[in-house]
Amino acid sequence: MGGLSRGELVRKAGHIGAGAGALLLRPLGPLASAALVLAGLLFVLLVLPRIGGRDLWREEELRRGRSAGIVLYPLAILILVLVFPSRLEI
Repeated sequence: MGGLSRGELVRKAGHIGAGAGALLLRPLGPLASAALVLAGLLFVLLVLPRIGGRDLWREEELRRGRSAGIVLYPLAILILVLVFPSRLEI
């Protein structure tokens, strides 16, 4: 993929994984979807930092010492699943 760094490639793979998980939400239903998204949130909070999650951070995030988006995205999806359980397609 040309000049992409390892971190950017892993970051893109993470986006593909999140997209694949999003496709599961509607067939799973509200309760299982909330559990899946909560598992993803816990993964980025507890597991990812221990297995080299900083490799996914962009240079600006490294300078700041944090990457809010990596936590805010699954948190936002969890809130949406909980607030709109009958509209999982959105």
